[in-house]
Amino acid sequence: MTLILGIDPGANGGIARIAGNALEVWPMPWIAGQGIQVPTVRFLFQTADHVFIEKAFVMPKQGIVSAATTIGEWKRIIGMAEGLSLPITIVPAKAWQKVMLAGMATSDKQARKSASIAVAQRLWPSVSLFPTERSRKPSDGMAEAALIAEYGRRMLAGATMLPADPGDRKGKA
Repeated sequence: MTLILGIDPGANGGIARIAGNALEVWPMPWIAGQGIQVPTVRFLFQTADHVFIEKAFVMPKQGIVSAATTIGEWKRIIGMAEGLSLPITIVPAKAWQKVMLAGMATSDKQARKSASIAVAQRLWPSVSLFPTERSRKPSDGMAEAALIAEYGRRMLAGATMLPADPGDRKGKA
């Protein structure tokens, strides 16, 4: 069984590990002023067969320091995967969203993040999307990491469009 990592990079992102229909998800291990915590990410990478990472980009009006941090950490994650000789697929957000959020209103950023949480909760109702035990709301970064991992699983299985509910699958998946 192929073990896939899905990564939504950034301070509020997440990392998801999926094998078959089993999912584990974590908030991005990030410490302000220090960036990602390399040992945690390296450990997860050592258990993976393929890494799907959302393509990072700079937002309009984003400050230069913030932009440099975003791109720098994204490249750092890719470098760790390359250092372990893992296959990497860089996925534009619109590509995975087209498959995983098919038919949902995704033009508004907040609506898209809410849709990601809703789909992830529907796919994996027993998996917590709360970054900590004290969190009051699910993490859209963790939800998106899970959906990126599922997108990767579907792509590796040769499927392009599958129902959002794993119980509704027919044929390959």
